[in-house]
Amino acid sequence: MEEVFLTSTSAGIITGAISTFILNRYIHKLPTFIGTAKKAKGKWREIPVPTAGGFIMLTSWLTACIYAAIKGYMSNGITWISTGILAMFIIGWLDDYYGTLPGWKLAGQITALLIILSGFYLLYKPPIWFLTLAGIWLLASTNAWNFIDNMDGVLGWTALAFLLAFLSTYGLKTIEPNPLRDFFFVTSTTLSWSLLFFLTLNYPVASLYAGDKGSHLCGVFAGILTIELARELPLEELPRLIMLGGFPMLDFSFVILSRLKRRKPPWIGGTDHLTHWLARKGVPEKLVPVITGTITLGLTLAGLLLPVQYLYALLIIWACTVMLLVAIS
Repeated sequence: MEEVFLTSTSAGIITGAISTFILNRYIHKLPTFIGTAKKAKGKWREIPVPTAGGFIMLTSWLTACIYAAIKGYMSNGITWISTGILAMFIIGWLDDYYGTLPGWKLAGQITALLIILSGFYLLYKPPIWFLTLAGIWLLASTNAWNFIDNMDGVLGWTALAFLLAFLSTYGLKTIEPNPLRDFFFVTSTTLSWSLLFFLTLNYPVASLYAGDKGSHLCGVFAGILTIELARELPLEELPRLIMLGGFPMLDFSFVILSRLKRRKPPWIGGTDHLTHWLARKGVPEKLVPVITGTITLGLTLAGLLLPVQYLYALLIIWACTVMLLVAIS
Protein backbone atom coordinates (compact mmCIF):
# COMPACT_ATOMS: atom_id res chain seq x y z
CA MET A 1 0.00 0.00 0.00
CA GLU A 2 2.95 2.37 0.58
CA GLU A 3 3.97 1.95 -3.05
CA VAL A 4 0.43 2.73 -4.21
CA PHE A 5 0.24 5.80 -1.95
CA LEU A 6 3.61 7.16 -3.08
CA THR A 7 2.82 6.59 -6.76
CA SER A 8 -0.64 8.17 -6.42
CA THR A 9 0.87 11.13 -4.59
CA SER A 10 3.53 11.60 -7.26
CA ALA A 11 0.92 11.38 -10.01
CA GLY A 12 -1.29 13.93 -8.24
CA ILE A 13 1.58 16.36 -7.70
CA ILE A 14 2.92 16.11 -11.24
CA THR A 15 -0.39 16.26 -13.11
CA GLY A 16 -1.84 18.85 -10.75
CA ALA A 17 1.20 21.10 -11.07
CA ILE A 18 1.41 20.82 -14.85
CA SER A 19 -2.31 21.37 -15.52
CA THR A 20 -2.44 24.25 -13.01
CA PHE A 21 0.57 25.93 -14.62
CA ILE A 22 -0.91 25.59 -18.11
CA LEU A 23 -4.33 26.90 -17.10
CA ASN A 24 -2.83 29.78 -15.12
CA ARG A 25 -0.45 30.82 -17.90
CA TYR A 26 -2.62 30.29 -20.96
CA ILE A 27 -6.17 30.46 -19.59
CA HIS A 28 -7.19 33.50 -21.65
CA LYS A 29 -5.64 32.07 -24.82
CA LEU A 30 -7.37 28.70 -24.71
CA PRO A 31 -10.43 28.06 -26.90
CA THR A 32 -13.72 29.19 -25.42
CA PHE A 33 -15.22 25.71 -25.83
CA ILE A 34 -13.66 24.63 -22.52
CA GLY A 35 -15.63 27.28 -20.68
CA THR A 36 -12.89 29.83 -20.07
CA ALA A 37 -14.86 32.71 -21.53
CA LYS A 38 -17.98 32.08 -19.47
CA LYS A 39 -19.02 34.46 -16.70
CA ALA A 40 -19.42 32.75 -13.35
CA LYS A 41 -23.15 33.37 -13.09
CA GLY A 42 -24.65 33.32 -9.62
CA LYS A 43 -21.30 33.58 -7.87
CA TRP A 44 -20.87 35.82 -4.87
CA ARG A 45 -18.58 38.14 -6.85
CA GLU A 46 -20.28 39.05 -10.12
CA ILE A 47 -17.16 39.39 -12.28
CA PRO A 48 -15.95 37.31 -15.22
CA VAL A 49 -14.07 34.27 -13.87
CA PRO A 50 -12.87 31.39 -16.08
CA THR A 51 -14.59 28.10 -15.32
CA ALA A 52 -12.02 25.59 -16.53
CA GLY A 53 -10.73 24.45 -13.12
CA GLY A 54 -12.43 21.10 -13.52
CA PHE A 55 -9.76 20.15 -16.04
CA ILE A 56 -7.13 20.17 -13.29
CA MET A 57 -9.18 17.55 -11.45
CA LEU A 58 -9.97 15.57 -14.60
CA THR A 59 -6.30 15.36 -15.63
CA SER A 60 -5.27 13.94 -12.26
CA TRP A 61 -8.27 11.62 -12.11
CA LEU A 62 -7.60 10.18 -15.58
CA THR A 63 -3.94 9.67 -14.65
CA ALA A 64 -5.08 7.75 -11.56
CA CYS A 65 -7.37 5.60 -13.72
CA ILE A 66 -4.48 4.72 -16.02
CA TYR A 67 -2.33 3.76 -13.04
CA ALA A 68 -5.21 1.71 -11.56
CA ALA A 69 -5.54 -0.14 -14.87
CA ILE A 70 -1.82 -0.94 -14.83
CA LYS A 71 -2.16 -2.26 -11.26
CA GLY A 72 -5.09 -4.47 -12.28
CA TYR A 73 -7.85 -2.71 -10.35
CA MET A 74 -10.03 -1.99 -13.40
CA SER A 75 -12.56 -4.82 -13.61
CA ASN A 76 -15.54 -4.50 -15.95
CA GLY A 77 -17.68 -3.02 -13.19
CA ILE A 78 -15.07 -0.44 -12.21
CA THR A 79 -14.60 0.48 -15.88
CA TRP A 80 -18.34 1.17 -16.18
CA ILE A 81 -18.26 3.30 -13.02
CA SER A 82 -15.28 5.26 -14.35
CA THR A 83 -17.04 5.78 -17.67
CA GLY A 84 -20.09 7.12 -15.84
CA ILE A 85 -17.94 9.57 -13.87
CA LEU A 86 -16.39 10.80 -17.12
CA ALA A 87 -19.87 11.13 -18.64
CA MET A 88 -20.96 13.23 -15.66
CA PHE A 89 -17.95 15.51 -16.20
CA ILE A 90 -18.98 15.93 -19.85
CA ILE A 91 -22.55 16.84 -18.80
CA GLY A 92 -21.11 19.59 -16.60
CA TRP A 93 -18.80 20.70 -19.41
CA LEU A 94 -21.74 21.02 -21.81
CA ASP A 95 -23.68 23.02 -19.21
CA ASP A 96 -20.72 25.38 -18.73
CA TYR A 97 -20.52 25.97 -22.47
CA TYR A 98 -24.13 25.89 -23.62
CA GLY A 99 -26.04 26.70 -20.43
CA THR A 100 -28.29 23.69 -20.99
CA LEU A 101 -31.92 23.74 -19.89
CA PRO A 102 -32.60 22.06 -16.51
CA GLY A 103 -34.56 19.21 -18.12
CA TRP A 104 -31.78 18.34 -20.57
CA LYS A 105 -29.18 18.59 -17.83
CA LEU A 106 -31.19 16.25 -15.62
CA ALA A 107 -31.60 13.78 -18.49
CA GLY A 108 -27.85 13.81 -19.04
CA GLN A 109 -27.18 13.27 -15.34
CA ILE A 110 -29.57 10.32 -15.22
CA THR A 111 -27.88 8.78 -18.28
CA ALA A 112 -24.47 9.04 -16.60
CA LEU A 113 -25.91 7.58 -13.38
CA LEU A 114 -27.36 4.59 -15.25
CA ILE A 115 -23.84 3.83 -16.53
CA ILE A 116 -22.48 4.02 -12.98
CA LEU A 117 -25.27 1.84 -11.58
CA SER A 118 -24.55 -0.72 -14.29
CA GLY A 119 -21.03 -0.89 -12.90
CA PHE A 120 -22.32 -1.52 -9.38
CA TYR A 121 -24.59 -4.25 -10.75
CA LEU A 122 -21.69 -5.97 -12.50
CA LEU A 123 -19.64 -5.85 -9.29
CA TYR A 124 -22.18 -6.89 -6.65
CA LYS A 125 -25.52 -7.87 -8.27
CA PRO A 126 -27.41 -5.78 -5.67
CA PRO A 127 -31.23 -5.81 -5.50
CA ILE A 128 -33.28 -3.31 -7.49
CA TRP A 129 -34.26 -1.34 -4.38
CA PHE A 130 -30.58 -0.74 -3.60
CA LEU A 131 -29.84 0.47 -7.13
CA THR A 132 -32.88 2.77 -6.99
CA LEU A 133 -31.82 4.35 -3.69
CA ALA A 134 -28.23 4.56 -4.91
CA GLY A 135 -29.37 6.39 -8.04
CA ILE A 136 -31.39 8.91 -6.02
CA TRP A 137 -28.46 9.48 -3.66
CA LEU A 138 -25.98 9.94 -6.53
CA LEU A 139 -28.29 12.45 -8.22
CA ALA A 140 -28.66 14.39 -4.97
CA SER A 141 -24.91 14.29 -4.29
CA THR A 142 -24.01 15.50 -7.79
CA ASN A 143 -26.34 18.48 -7.57
CA ALA A 144 -25.46 19.24 -3.95
CA TRP A 145 -21.79 19.60 -4.86
CA ASN A 146 -22.77 21.58 -7.94
CA PHE A 147 -24.62 23.98 -5.63
CA ILE A 148 -21.60 24.79 -3.45
CA ASP A 149 -19.36 26.06 -6.25
CA ASN A 150 -20.70 29.51 -5.41
CA MET A 151 -17.91 31.30 -3.56
CA ASP A 152 -14.14 31.47 -3.76
CA GLY A 153 -12.50 28.36 -2.31
CA VAL A 154 -15.66 26.60 -1.09
CA LEU A 155 -15.71 23.64 -3.48
CA GLY A 156 -11.97 23.04 -3.22
CA TRP A 157 -11.78 23.14 0.57
CA THR A 158 -14.92 21.03 0.99
CA ALA A 159 -13.86 18.35 -1.49
CA LEU A 160 -10.38 18.19 0.02
CA ALA A 161 -11.81 17.77 3.53
CA PHE A 162 -14.11 14.97 2.37
CA LEU A 163 -11.31 13.07 0.64
CA LEU A 164 -8.98 13.46 3.62
CA ALA A 165 -11.66 11.99 5.89
CA PHE A 166 -12.01 9.00 3.56
CA LEU A 167 -8.25 8.50 3.20
CA SER A 168 -7.64 8.81 6.95
CA THR A 169 -10.00 5.89 7.65
CA TYR A 170 -8.85 3.68 4.78
CA GLY A 171 -7.39 0.43 6.08
CA LEU A 172 -9.40 0.37 9.32
CA LYS A 173 -11.32 -2.80 10.09
CA THR A 174 -14.56 -1.04 9.19
CA ILE A 175 -13.23 -0.31 5.69
CA GLU A 176 -11.56 -3.49 4.48
CA PRO A 177 -9.72 -3.17 1.16
CA ASN A 178 -11.17 -4.67 -2.02
CA PRO A 179 -10.50 -3.90 -5.72
CA LEU A 180 -13.08 -1.09 -5.87
CA ARG A 181 -11.81 0.55 -2.70
CA ASP A 182 -8.21 0.15 -3.86
CA PHE A 183 -9.26 1.97 -7.01
CA PHE A 184 -10.91 4.67 -4.92
CA PHE A 185 -7.81 4.98 -2.76
CA VAL A 186 -5.67 5.66 -5.84
CA THR A 187 -8.09 8.14 -7.38
CA SER A 188 -8.83 9.89 -4.05
CA THR A 189 -5.13 10.38 -3.31
CA THR A 190 -4.41 11.77 -6.77
CA LEU A 191 -7.53 13.96 -6.77
CA SER A 192 -6.63 15.37 -3.34
CA TRP A 193 -3.32 16.69 -4.65
CA SER A 194 -4.98 18.19 -7.72
CA LEU A 195 -7.42 20.02 -5.42
CA LEU A 196 -4.50 21.56 -3.53
CA PHE A 197 -3.13 22.95 -6.78
CA PHE A 198 -6.59 24.07 -7.86
CA LEU A 199 -6.93 26.03 -4.61
CA THR A 200 -3.86 28.10 -5.52
CA LEU A 201 -6.01 29.60 -8.29
CA ASN A 202 -9.33 29.49 -6.44
CA TYR A 203 -8.52 30.78 -2.95
CA PRO A 204 -8.55 33.27 -1.29
CA VAL A 205 -9.48 35.27 -4.42
CA ALA A 206 -10.50 33.10 -7.35
CA SER A 207 -8.92 33.54 -10.75
CA LEU A 208 -10.45 30.19 -11.73
CA TYR A 209 -13.61 28.29 -10.83
CA ALA A 210 -14.16 24.55 -11.14
CA GLY A 211 -17.26 25.07 -13.24
CA ASP A 212 -20.10 22.56 -13.46
CA LYS A 213 -17.63 20.09 -14.97
CA GLY A 214 -15.49 20.13 -11.80
CA SER A 215 -18.38 20.16 -9.34
CA HIS A 216 -20.08 17.29 -11.19
CA LEU A 217 -16.88 15.25 -11.02
CA CYS A 218 -16.46 15.90 -7.29
CA GLY A 219 -20.14 15.37 -6.52
CA VAL A 220 -20.64 12.07 -8.29
CA PHE A 221 -17.29 10.76 -7.03
CA ALA A 222 -18.21 11.66 -3.43
CA GLY A 223 -21.60 10.00 -3.87
CA ILE A 224 -20.04 6.79 -5.18
CA LEU A 225 -17.59 6.73 -2.29
CA THR A 226 -20.37 7.07 0.27
CA ILE A 227 -22.43 4.32 -1.39
CA GLU A 228 -19.46 1.97 -1.37
CA LEU A 229 -18.73 2.73 2.28
CA ALA A 230 -22.37 2.26 3.29
CA ARG A 231 -23.12 -0.70 0.99
CA GLU A 232 -22.89 -3.40 3.66
CA LEU A 233 -24.47 -1.39 6.48
CA PRO A 234 -27.65 -2.69 8.15
CA LEU A 235 -30.75 -0.61 7.48
CA GLU A 236 -30.68 1.00 10.93
CA GLU A 237 -27.29 2.55 10.10
CA LEU A 238 -28.27 4.09 6.75
CA PRO A 239 -28.45 7.58 8.38
CA ARG A 240 -24.66 7.47 8.10
CA LEU A 241 -25.19 8.46 4.47
CA ILE A 242 -26.56 11.86 5.53
CA MET A 243 -23.47 12.54 7.64
CA LEU A 244 -21.21 11.38 4.82
CA GLY A 245 -22.92 13.98 2.65
CA GLY A 246 -21.08 16.63 4.66
CA PHE A 247 -21.68 20.34 4.14
CA PRO A 248 -22.92 19.95 0.52
CA MET A 249 -25.93 17.88 1.62
CA LEU A 250 -26.59 20.31 4.50
CA ASP A 251 -26.57 23.26 2.11
CA PHE A 252 -28.56 21.36 -0.53
CA SER A 253 -31.35 20.56 1.95
CA PHE A 254 -31.43 24.15 3.19
CA VAL A 255 -31.53 25.69 -0.29
CA ILE A 256 -34.22 23.35 -1.63
CA LEU A 257 -36.50 23.83 1.38
CA SER A 258 -35.98 27.59 1.62
CA ARG A 259 -36.68 28.09 -2.09
CA LEU A 260 -39.82 25.96 -1.89
CA LYS A 261 -40.85 28.04 1.13
CA ARG A 262 -40.48 31.19 -0.99
CA ARG A 263 -42.22 29.45 -3.95
CA LYS A 264 -39.08 29.76 -6.04
CA PRO A 265 -37.97 26.99 -8.43
CA PRO A 266 -35.18 25.05 -6.66
CA TRP A 267 -33.10 24.75 -9.85
CA ILE A 268 -32.79 28.53 -10.37
CA GLY A 269 -29.43 29.69 -8.97
CA GLY A 270 -28.94 32.56 -6.57
CA THR A 271 -27.01 33.94 -3.62
CA ASP A 272 -29.20 32.22 -1.03
CA HIS A 273 -26.84 29.44 0.06
CA LEU A 274 -25.47 28.87 3.55
CA THR A 275 -22.13 30.24 2.37
CA HIS A 276 -23.80 33.53 1.44
CA TRP A 277 -25.75 33.51 4.72
CA LEU A 278 -22.51 33.21 6.67
CA ALA A 279 -20.95 36.09 4.71
CA ARG A 280 -23.99 38.29 5.30
CA LYS A 281 -23.76 37.56 9.02
CA GLY A 282 -20.27 39.06 9.07
CA VAL A 283 -18.07 35.99 8.65
CA PRO A 284 -15.00 37.02 6.59
CA GLU A 285 -15.20 35.53 3.11
CA LYS A 286 -11.76 33.96 3.51
CA LEU A 287 -13.06 31.97 6.50
CA VAL A 288 -16.21 30.65 4.84
CA PRO A 289 -14.41 27.88 2.87
CA VAL A 290 -12.51 26.88 6.01
CA ILE A 291 -15.82 26.55 7.86
CA THR A 292 -17.44 24.47 5.11
CA GLY A 293 -14.39 22.23 4.97
CA THR A 294 -14.31 21.79 8.74
CA ILE A 295 -18.02 20.93 8.84
CA THR A 296 -17.52 18.38 6.06
CA LEU A 297 -14.51 16.83 7.76
CA GLY A 298 -16.38 16.54 11.08
CA LEU A 299 -19.62 15.16 9.61
CA THR A 300 -17.80 12.68 7.36
CA LEU A 301 -15.66 11.34 10.19
CA ALA A 302 -18.76 11.11 12.37
CA GLY A 303 -20.58 9.17 9.67
CA LEU A 304 -17.66 6.79 9.34
CA LEU A 305 -16.73 6.24 12.97
CA LEU A 306 -19.52 7.16 15.42
CA PRO A 307 -21.51 4.37 17.13
CA VAL A 308 -25.03 4.23 15.78
CA GLN A 309 -26.71 5.50 18.98
CA TYR A 310 -24.72 8.75 18.82
CA LEU A 311 -25.31 8.98 15.11
CA TYR A 312 -29.07 9.25 15.55
CA ALA A 313 -28.64 12.09 18.04
CA LEU A 314 -26.38 13.89 15.58
CA LEU A 315 -28.91 13.32 12.79
CA ILE A 316 -31.65 14.94 14.90
CA ILE A 317 -29.38 17.94 15.51
CA TRP A 318 -28.61 18.08 11.77
CA ALA A 319 -32.33 18.07 10.85
CA CYS A 320 -33.24 20.64 13.49
CA THR A 321 -30.45 22.91 12.29
CA VAL A 322 -31.72 22.78 8.71
CA MET A 323 -35.32 23.48 9.75
CA LEU A 324 -34.27 26.37 12.00
CA LEU A 325 -32.21 27.96 9.23
CA VAL A 326 -35.09 27.58 6.79
CA ALA A 327 -37.50 29.13 9.30
CA ILE A 328 -35.35 32.24 9.83
CA SER A 329 -34.28 32.64 6.21
